[in-house]
Amino acid sequence: MRSPRSFTLPSTTSPERSRTVSASAAAGSTSPASAAFLIILLTKHLHWSSLSNVTDASPVSIRGTRLADEGYAMEHILENLLSRPSLQTAQMAGAAVRSTLSRDPRRALAGLAAWSEHADPLVRIASGVGYGLVGTRDRNALAEVLPYVERLANDRTADVREHGASAALEQLWLVHTDAVTAQVELWVQGKNDNLREIVVRTVSRIATSGQIARPSILRRFLERGLAIYDGLVSEATTSIRAAIAESVDEMGCLAPDLVAPVVREWARRDDIGALRIVVELSRLPFVATCEGVDVAEVAQRLKAIEAKARTRAARWVRDGVGTLDYLPLFTADLLEAAKDDTLPWTHVADPYRGCQLRCEFCNSRSLSEWIGDTPETFVRRVSVVRNAAEILTRELADPSMSPREARVLCIGAASDPYQPAEERFEVTREMLKVCLDTEHPVIVQTRQELILRDLDVLEALAAKGLVNVLISMQSAVDGIRGRIE
Repeated sequence: MRSPRSFTLPSTTSPERSRTVSASAAAGSTSPASAAFLIILLTKHLHWSSLSNVTDASPVSIRGTRLADEGYAMEHILENLLSRPSLQTAQMAGAAVRSTLSRDPRRALAGLAAWSEHADPLVRIASGVGYGLVGTRDRNALAEVLPYVERLANDRTADVREHGASAALEQLWLVHTDAVTAQVELWVQGKNDNLREIVVRTVSRIATSGQIARPSILRRFLERGLAIYDGLVSEATTSIRAAIAESVDEMGCLAPDLVAPVVREWARRDDIGALRIVVELSRLPFVATCEGVDVAEVAQRLKAIEAKARTRAARWVRDGVGTLDYLPLFTADLLEAAKDDTLPWTHVADPYRGCQLRCEFCNSRSLSEWIGDTPETFVRRVSVVRNAAEILTRELADPSMSPREARVLCIGAASDPYQPAEERFEVTREMLKVCLDTEHPVIVQTRQELILRDLDVLEALAAKGLVNVLISMQSAVDGIRGRIE
């Protein structure tokens, strides 16, 4: 009879204690029930322990699957994802990081960092799921994980933002509520619309997912979420208004006793942002159930307040009243098709939204550029598209932007690309470099002498016949200059 094979398995209670399980290779040496129990026991302990604890030199296989370390490596998980690409596979790949994490956390984090920069959006989604897993297992890892969640929230692909960043934030928020709430409040104050939208939609996802079972805890979370929304309504951009309205509608169906009073309060305010949210909500089912909210009256009051605000803000801008606020903006799309076929360009790519200049004749002003109801609180806002060059590179590579000579860009259609902000941020210069690298024709409109700083890039573009610069002429006659300035 052959001697039994022995495996030394670590105890689950102490690394010093171990026990030996003997698996007889002889036929008939154990009963079927005992053999089944032995296989379950071996499988359980082999999954928990490092395979280096197996004293037998030969590889161990269960149902033909080799249980070797490389089978659970990050590279192997990535290979499986790329061989069967789908959202479900990406989510499974992110969850599979658990195996590597339990044995080598540093290796797992390094692998996730590489995944977060991978060219394939599905791999970036998997990194988000993985980061959520890492953070939920170890609170001390939050400081390292949250910056990567922030990176995914600024991803150019909407699916990565939704299924990567939002999914990670959802996992982390459920486990470390107070710590994550503090970070979320900082993100909201940072005025990054991509992060703000992720926060707004994640609040709704958590509240309506049924993952918070205790009513008291759910109520507290809803109150926190509504407080975050309330802090955003006054200065919400179009995308944030839509996200808040959709989230409030979903949460209102779950907890109308909490949500309806908030909507009624917004409807009573003489705040443009709050009234716009209510008008946005009027297109969704929930607001019809909110007693005391007259949507028609809100819309009429909003129209009157907006007209008054435009007149007042135009006067303050002309007089140079108020302060200036730069808002960093990370956008997913940059190019906009021109609406007039008579223009010499087909697409607009503006690096700034809002303008520091006070041109009397400007026809591109928007209420989103100003906040404040008094000269003391009035703020002119300039949004700086910080990732403009990166997004422009991607969009110019799209087949729809060919042939290039028939897809002319305009930089400076709605705001001057060489306004004082450009001296600090140099976004326009980086965009011109992209046009040079891709040999794409561009028209630049400006009234500022700062354009002379970029003569090197402009001359290189001109040498290839790729650029036109349009500059408005000024007059030396005081009477004329006073009218056009």
